[in-house]
Amino acid sequence: MTIHQPPTLAEIRERPTVSVPEAAAVLGISAQSAYRMSRDGRLPVVRLGRTLRVQSAALLHLLGAEQTDTEGTR
Repeated sequence: MTIHQPPTLAEIRERPTVSVPEAAAVLGISAQSAYRMSRDGRLPVVRLGRTLRVQSAALLHLLGAEQTDTEGTR
């Protein structure tokens, strides 16, 4: 069994979506719980064919880690 590290916040910000298991690892919950949350509507997902993906912006919002763009407003 291979142990993978969850993606960092910087890596999440660079990608449009992450897998449900990756989102689960970042949230500190099991993949099964994350899939249950997606069915309940508590974890926003998009379906791409048969694959469920979590939008990175939605995951960052859940974590309270939205990127604020303050550059260019000075």
